[in-house]
Parts: sequence; C-alpha cells; structure tokens
Amino acid sequence: MNPTSRKRIGQILCEKGYLKQSQLEQALAEQKKGKYRQLGQILLELGYITTEQLDEAIALQEEQRENVIS
Repeated sequence: MNPTSRKRIGQILCEKGYLKQSQLEQALAEQKKGKYRQLGQILLELGYITTEQLDEAIALQEEQRENVIS
C-alpha cells in the first residue's frame, strides 16, 4: 500500500460499522463550510461516534502508515 492509498478516518469508521455513509457525507459537508476542523472532531460533535471509536480508527490508520514505512 503506498502512502496515498491509505484509508481515511471516515472510510475506516464506515467499514467498522461505527458510521453510516450518510453521516459521513453530512460531516464532510460541515467540514467544508469554513472553519478548519478535523473530521473526527466534527463526528464527535454531531454525536455520530464515540471517542473510543475515533481512537480505534486513528490507531488503525497509524498502523497502516507504519506498515507502509517498514
């Protein structure tokens, strides 16, 4: 897997069943409205995911990054 093909947080959360595609799309639309906020923060604010779910997705993303580097 090359660095540009690494999974995004939203994709990981959807694949884990923590997030619906429609919720992801709504959060992405919210992100585009202006103020810079990370997607994970928006998903938390909307109540779509828990901190634990976000932490798990970030850990999986980091694991992918480490596998690419090594």
